[in-house]
Amino acid sequence: MGNKDENTYCIYPDHKIPLSPHGIEQAKQSGILIRKLLDGNNPNWKVYVYVSPYERTRSTLREMGRAFPETKVIGVREECRVREQDFGNFQDAQKMKHLKETRNKFGRFFYRFPEGESGADVYDRVSSFLESFEGYRDEEVWRGPGEGGRGESCDCIARAGDPDISDEVVQVDGGAVRAVEESEKL
Repeated sequence: MGNKDENTYCIYPDHKIPLSPHGIEQAKQSGILIRKLLDGNNPNWKVYVYVSPYERTRSTLREMGRAFPETKVIGVREECRVREQDFGNFQDAQKMKHLKETRNKFGRFFYRFPEGESGADVYDRVSSFLESFEGYRDEEVWRGPGEGGRGESCDCIARAGDPDISDEVVQVDGGAVRAVEESEKL
Protein backbone atom coordinates (compact mmCIF):
# COMPACT_ATOMS: atom_id res chain seq x y z
CA MET A 1 0.00 0.00 0.00
CA GLY A 2 2.68 2.51 1.01
CA ASN A 3 4.73 1.96 -2.13
CA LYS A 4 1.67 2.79 -4.26
CA ASP A 5 0.38 5.72 -2.21
CA GLU A 6 2.82 7.65 -0.01
CA ASN A 7 -0.13 9.26 1.82
CA THR A 8 -0.60 5.88 3.51
CA TYR A 9 2.29 6.85 5.82
CA CYS A 10 0.30 9.94 6.90
CA ILE A 11 -2.59 7.79 8.14
CA TYR A 12 -1.07 4.49 9.32
CA PRO A 13 2.03 3.74 11.37
CA ASP A 14 4.57 2.15 9.03
CA HIS A 15 4.69 -1.11 11.01
CA LYS A 16 0.90 -1.55 10.67
CA ILE A 17 0.63 -1.07 6.90
CA PRO A 18 -0.69 -4.34 5.47
CA LEU A 19 0.51 -6.23 2.45
CA SER A 20 -1.45 -5.41 -0.71
CA PRO A 21 -3.33 -8.13 -2.61
CA HIS A 22 -0.59 -7.95 -5.27
CA GLY A 23 2.03 -8.32 -2.53
CA ILE A 24 0.22 -11.39 -1.19
CA GLU A 25 0.36 -13.00 -4.63
CA GLN A 26 4.04 -12.08 -5.01
CA ALA A 27 4.78 -13.65 -1.62
CA LYS A 28 3.03 -16.89 -2.59
CA GLN A 29 4.99 -17.09 -5.84
CA SER A 30 8.26 -16.24 -4.07
CA GLY A 31 7.69 -19.06 -1.59
CA ILE A 32 7.24 -21.52 -4.45
CA LEU A 33 10.37 -20.25 -6.24
CA ILE A 34 12.51 -20.38 -3.10
CA ARG A 35 11.26 -23.87 -2.29
CA LYS A 36 12.22 -25.04 -5.80
CA LEU A 37 15.62 -23.42 -5.42
CA LEU A 38 16.22 -25.19 -2.11
CA ASP A 39 14.91 -28.54 -3.39
CA GLY A 40 17.24 -28.33 -6.38
CA ASN A 41 20.36 -27.65 -4.32
CA ASN A 42 20.00 -30.18 -1.52
CA PRO A 43 17.12 -32.55 -0.71
CA ASN A 44 17.97 -32.38 3.02
CA TRP A 45 17.63 -28.60 3.39
CA LYS A 46 16.13 -26.95 6.45
CA VAL A 47 15.28 -23.31 7.11
CA TYR A 48 15.30 -21.07 10.14
CA VAL A 49 13.53 -17.80 9.38
CA TYR A 50 14.05 -14.35 10.87
CA VAL A 51 11.23 -11.92 10.13
CA SER A 52 10.65 -8.23 10.79
CA PRO A 53 7.84 -7.39 13.22
CA TYR A 54 6.12 -5.26 10.55
CA GLU A 55 2.65 -6.51 9.62
CA ARG A 56 3.42 -6.75 5.90
CA THR A 57 6.58 -8.79 6.47
CA ARG A 58 4.78 -11.19 8.76
CA SER A 59 2.07 -11.51 6.07
CA THR A 60 4.76 -12.12 3.46
CA LEU A 61 6.20 -14.90 5.61
CA ARG A 62 2.75 -16.46 6.12
CA GLU A 63 2.14 -16.56 2.37
CA MET A 64 5.65 -17.75 1.50
CA GLY A 65 5.50 -20.33 4.27
CA ARG A 66 2.61 -22.14 2.60
CA ALA A 67 5.17 -23.57 0.16
CA PHE A 68 7.28 -25.13 2.93
CA PRO A 69 6.50 -28.39 4.75
CA GLU A 70 6.60 -28.00 8.54
CA THR A 71 9.30 -30.67 8.72
CA LYS A 72 11.67 -28.38 6.79
CA VAL A 73 11.18 -25.34 9.05
CA ILE A 74 13.45 -25.53 12.09
CA GLY A 75 12.11 -22.30 13.54
CA VAL A 76 10.85 -18.76 13.05
CA ARG A 77 11.96 -15.77 15.06
CA GLU A 78 10.66 -12.22 14.94
CA GLU A 79 13.70 -9.93 14.82
CA CYS A 80 13.34 -6.16 15.08
CA ARG A 81 16.80 -5.49 13.64
CA VAL A 82 15.77 -6.71 10.18
CA ARG A 83 12.93 -4.20 9.79
CA GLU A 84 12.82 -1.60 7.02
CA GLN A 85 14.46 1.80 7.30
CA ASP A 86 12.54 4.02 9.71
CA PHE A 87 11.58 7.34 8.10
CA GLY A 88 9.92 8.73 11.22
CA ASN A 89 6.49 8.65 12.76
CA PHE A 90 3.32 9.75 10.96
CA GLN A 91 4.59 11.54 7.88
CA ASP A 92 3.51 14.78 6.28
CA ALA A 93 3.56 14.28 2.50
CA GLN A 94 4.88 17.77 1.67
CA LYS A 95 7.53 17.63 4.37
CA MET A 96 8.68 14.17 3.20
CA LYS A 97 9.04 15.43 -0.36
CA HIS A 98 11.34 18.20 0.90
CA LEU A 99 13.26 15.79 3.17
CA LYS A 100 13.85 13.35 0.30
CA GLU A 101 15.17 16.18 -1.89
CA THR A 102 17.49 17.21 0.95
CA ARG A 103 18.60 13.59 1.37
CA ASN A 104 19.52 13.39 -2.31
CA LYS A 105 21.68 16.52 -1.97
CA PHE A 106 23.25 15.39 1.32
CA GLY A 107 23.79 11.74 0.38
CA ARG A 108 21.30 8.90 0.73
CA PHE A 109 23.44 6.72 2.97
CA PHE A 110 24.32 9.29 5.64
CA TYR A 111 21.20 11.49 5.69
CA ARG A 112 19.15 10.85 8.84
CA PHE A 113 15.43 11.54 8.68
CA PRO A 114 14.02 13.51 11.64
CA GLU A 115 12.57 10.91 14.05
CA GLY A 116 13.98 8.24 11.71
CA GLU A 117 17.16 6.56 10.53
CA SER A 118 19.91 7.03 7.98
CA GLY A 119 21.14 4.25 5.73
CA ALA A 120 24.18 4.12 8.01
CA ASP A 121 21.90 3.51 11.01
CA VAL A 122 20.26 0.63 9.16
CA TYR A 123 23.67 -0.76 8.23
CA ASP A 124 24.73 -0.70 11.91
CA ARG A 125 21.48 -2.33 13.02
CA VAL A 126 21.70 -5.11 10.44
CA SER A 127 25.42 -5.59 11.15
CA SER A 128 24.51 -6.15 14.79
CA PHE A 129 21.99 -8.78 13.71
CA LEU A 130 24.56 -10.57 11.53
CA GLU A 131 27.14 -10.48 14.32
CA SER A 132 24.60 -12.17 16.59
CA PHE A 133 24.98 -15.33 14.50
CA GLU A 134 28.27 -15.87 16.31
CA GLY A 135 26.30 -16.56 19.50
CA TYR A 136 24.15 -19.19 17.79
CA ARG A 137 27.04 -21.04 16.20
CA ASP A 138 26.83 -24.03 18.55
CA GLU A 139 23.11 -23.99 19.23
CA GLU A 140 20.53 -26.42 17.92
CA VAL A 141 19.21 -23.88 15.39
CA TRP A 142 22.18 -24.72 13.16
CA ARG A 143 21.25 -28.41 13.10
CA GLY A 144 18.25 -30.14 11.75
CA PRO A 145 16.34 -32.53 14.01
CA GLY A 146 18.40 -35.68 14.48
CA GLU A 147 21.54 -34.25 12.89
CA GLY A 148 24.76 -34.61 14.81
CA GLY A 149 26.74 -31.55 13.73
CA ARG A 150 25.80 -28.04 12.88
CA GLY A 151 25.51 -26.93 9.28
CA GLU A 152 28.59 -25.50 7.62
CA SER A 153 26.91 -22.39 6.30
CA CYS A 154 23.92 -20.14 6.51
CA ASP A 155 22.84 -18.55 3.25
CA CYS A 156 20.58 -15.54 3.65
CA ILE A 157 18.80 -13.61 0.93
CA ALA A 158 17.61 -10.06 1.56
CA ARG A 159 15.69 -7.72 -0.70
CA ALA A 160 17.59 -4.51 -1.40
CA GLY A 161 15.18 -1.60 -1.25
CA ASP A 162 17.66 1.22 -1.75
CA PRO A 163 19.55 1.48 -5.05
CA ASP A 164 22.44 3.24 -3.29
CA ILE A 165 23.15 0.28 -1.02
CA SER A 166 25.82 -1.86 -2.60
CA ASP A 167 25.26 -5.42 -3.75
CA GLU A 168 28.21 -6.74 -1.75
CA VAL A 169 28.30 -10.29 -0.53
CA VAL A 170 28.82 -10.59 3.21
CA GLN A 171 30.03 -13.86 4.70
CA VAL A 172 28.07 -15.30 7.61
CA ASP A 173 29.65 -18.36 9.15
CA GLY A 174 30.85 -19.59 5.77
CA GLY A 175 27.61 -18.76 3.94
CA ALA A 176 26.57 -15.58 2.22
CA VAL A 177 24.12 -12.75 2.47
CA ARG A 178 23.41 -10.97 -0.76
CA ALA A 179 21.09 -8.20 -1.77
CA VAL A 180 18.52 -9.15 -4.40
CA GLU A 181 17.14 -6.34 -6.49
CA GLU A 182 13.35 -6.22 -6.63
CA SER A 183 13.40 -7.01 -10.36
CA GLU A 184 15.74 -10.00 -9.95
CA LYS A 185 14.09 -13.42 -10.11
CA LEU A 186 15.23 -16.23 -7.83
